[in-house]
Amino acid sequence: TVQPAAPEPAEEPIATISDTDLGRVCRGAVAALNGRDPAIIKVEQIENGVAYVGYERPDDGKVWKNRCRVDGDRVIWASVDLDGPGSGPGRWRTHADDEIVTYALDGPTVKVRIGYGDGSGSEEAYSIK
Repeated sequence: TVQPAAPEPAEEPIATISDTDLGRVCRGAVAALNGRDPAIIKVEQIENGVAYVGYERPDDGKVWKNRCRVDGDRVIWASVDLDGPGSGPGRWRTHADDEIVTYALDGPTVKVRIGYGDGSGSEEAYSIK
């Protein structure tokens, strides 16, 4: 059975949290999605409710970039320049088969939950200021 695609988010997202918290949430989500320490993930820019973050992978020095935004408690993310510098943004992870990433803020703690279509998932909590 083919599941319908999730509705596309608005082209111009409206952040429901402060820019500072959006940066914290995106750092936590990218850390959880990629098994990284959020301390290495830096906020490069926040514009129109979208945070652009990046990090250098410690084992080989490869630079990874992502963008993300929030919709309620959901984190919607996309890779940037996945095929090399200047290759541009990847698609927003909004398809029904994509993982669902949610967050909760509790003071300095960013809690991230990743849920997969098969019912599995993971949860992480990071102290990010």
